[in-house]
Amino acid sequence: MSHVKRSCWSLVAAGLMGLSCPSWADVVAPAAPPELSDTLTDFRTKEQLLEHTYIEGKAAPQYSMEVPTVPGDLEARVMRLSALYQAEYEIAVPRHGLSVLRFYDLNGLPMEIVSTRLENQGFSAQVSAAPSELLIRQFQGASATGLEVRLKGINKSFIFMLKPLVLVNQQSSVRTLITAMTVNYYIEGSNYIEPVPHKFGQPNPAAQTLNFDGVNQEQLEHDLVKAAAIVLPLTPAEQDEAKAILFELEQQDAH
Repeated sequence: MSHVKRSCWSLVAAGLMGLSCPSWADVVAPAAPPELSDTLTDFRTKEQLLEHTYIEGKAAPQYSMEVPTVPGDLEARVMRLSALYQAEYEIAVPRHGLSVLRFYDLNGLPMEIVSTRLENQGFSAQVSAAPSELLIRQFQGASATGLEVRLKGINKSFIFMLKPLVLVNQQSSVRTLITAMTVNYYIEGSNYIEPVPHKFGQPNPAAQTLNFDGVNQEQLEHDLVKAAAIVLPLTPAEQDEAKAILFELEQQDAH
């Protein structure tokens, strides 16, 4: 009986080995992607790589203009920028520093901040004692994040991208970045109005070019003087004076 049991167990073990051996042979450990190290200690996200990007004081970020510095800014490690708002405008936040964002309308009047909302908690955004001024700080290891700002009187959200960057101004690191942000609104009474751009009509490409070479200038001058005399009757002396003025204008155009 024991011999039969041993034979059965031998058959079962052989079957298991026959089933499992091919499976073991087919399993191959996945290789690490070529851009990653074996331990992943050297891996950096795109945002982390951009943290070491330098913004020189001579060249302002995209969509912005430089503003004349105030005496003492260099010693205080302050950089000032001015920009016209564009969707997802990038705001640089100095490492171990502060980024100040001030809002103005097209008339240069301050615009009050109603609320702010951050995409994640890698940054903090607080309104200062001035209701139009936003103070932005970053925390250790923070990456890029979105910022939503609502302004008083405007039913629209203003979206910014916050990035922890290293700022340098004339070989000196920047601790405070002040950005004057102008939005496309102007105040009318107590309400903010968004200007509506007016598009001018496009010329007809099939239209013929106007040519005035065949126009009799002397006759045209006579007709203009005559038309003016009909609207505002002129005396002969006034007509002569008008002709003299036209003659002087022609001489100036000729020169």
